[in-house]
Amino acid sequence: MNAWHVKLVIVGWLTMGVRLLPGAPDGTALSSVLPTPETILFELRAACLAHHPLAMAAQKRAAQAQQGYAGTAGYFDTTLSGSAGTASWSRSIPGSTLGSGIVANGATFESGIERALRPGLFIGAGLAERRLTELGEGRDDLYQSLAGVQLRVPLLKNRGHAEWRWEQRETEAAITVATQEVTAVRQQLCLETDTALINLFEATSGRDAYRQSAQRARALVAEAEELVRLKAVPAYQVHAARLDAALQEEQVAMAEHGVEAARIRLRALVGALPASLDSADGLVEWAGRCPPAPPVNLDDACSRRGVMAAAEAMIEQARAAAGGAREAMRPDLALALTASWQGEDTDQPWGSRAQGDGETLGADAALVWRVPLERRRERATWRAREARVAEQEALRDQQRRLVSAEIDETSRALDSARERLGLVRAAVEDATRALEAEAERFRLGEGRSRNVLDAQKDLITTILRRETAAGAVLRSQAALAYARGYPEGLLPPAADLPMRPEPMLEKE
Repeated sequence: MNAWHVKLVIVGWLTMGVRLLPGAPDGTALSSVLPTPETILFELRAACLAHHPLAMAAQKRAAQAQQGYAGTAGYFDTTLSGSAGTASWSRSIPGSTLGSGIVANGATFESGIERALRPGLFIGAGLAERRLTELGEGRDDLYQSLAGVQLRVPLLKNRGHAEWRWEQRETEAAITVATQEVTAVRQQLCLETDTALINLFEATSGRDAYRQSAQRARALVAEAEELVRLKAVPAYQVHAARLDAALQEEQVAMAEHGVEAARIRLRALVGALPASLDSADGLVEWAGRCPPAPPVNLDDACSRRGVMAAAEAMIEQARAAAGGAREAMRPDLALALTASWQGEDTDQPWGSRAQGDGETLGADAALVWRVPLERRRERATWRAREARVAEQEALRDQQRRLVSAEIDETSRALDSARERLGLVRAAVEDATRALEAEAERFRLGEGRSRNVLDAQKDLITTILRRETAAGAVLRSQAALAYARGYPEGLLPPAADLPMRPEPMLEKE
């Protein structure tokens, strides 16, 4: 059996092994089972969004806003009041709003309730028991029982519960602001996760390139030493090779540190890292799958960006606050309608007979008007809130400009990086062939080790520029997806989430 037959047998065994992998259906390629950078990216995004403290804090702020909206229902809470006291020769002050409700020359106990009702009125009911003294003309003390119902209808200020409606609109807008800030935080975390993963892939690719360069340097040292032993080249040819090998080892150590630093930064975002990071495609292959920048509709992008939606909601919140301040400037005019029953008794409380005027039922209607003369506080508050509206509109316009600039910048950066990647990939092939040619010349004794070292430096420089260009492609694509508001969504639907054969996590 010759070598070609052995190779064919080995390939057949490997193919059968791939087809019999657990979880891989018959005929499925190995690449559909092994993780790709895209599947790892979705896993890391999901982990970051589920556990990152900033995402949790944003959700709690949204919960606070919802409780603020629920608190506006307190406007319709029932108010219970009560008082008890005694007075002698007291007098009421005309126009005063500080009346105690206690009658002169007597003792009083009273209680009442009041509640706001839709569409725009207040209803109240009260009960009182009084003991009147000092009636004069030799009359005995008199017990007086009073019950009544009152309707109060605001006609100008707070008409139709306008104060509550403005407050409700303001808190509704606050909920929208908090909810869209959650979206903005999630989008920002996804961008940071994408960037951290790309940086890790770039650091890993650079480390691997330095490892290969160090391996070539060691091989050159061994080859140079052998040629010197055979007296095919002068002994000084070894020194440059050894120097370059030592420097390459130092570069490998520095690159290893860069990889660990990138891992630490990614782990700070997502927690434990999946072990599949070590078996995924490389950086260049990932970047090669990136399509060119698509055309972007600015209005659609702004509608998906959390910061833009939050800015629009802040304008609505400021307008609602200004509406409430404008409502507070209106005069207070209300219609009050009252129906009452009063019973009296000279011997015991809770009397039901008519004494004195002989009537037990009564009714009255009144218009009550009240307005501050200067209204300095109300005017200042209203002007400040109108200025707040203008401020939020200006901030919204500025944010739209920033989104437009982000889209233009990242689109151009993506197209430029893709072009650079194509050019530098061809340069890597040329540098590889140049190194092979110089190495062959050195083995034949026609060249120097310095020529081989220069070719190796050209190759590692070109490879690193290729990795840098690939990283720029991926970072530009991630930034463009963020600028567009992630039109494909932050995560795929649950049913479409890519699955790995085994959910292995890195050991901490």
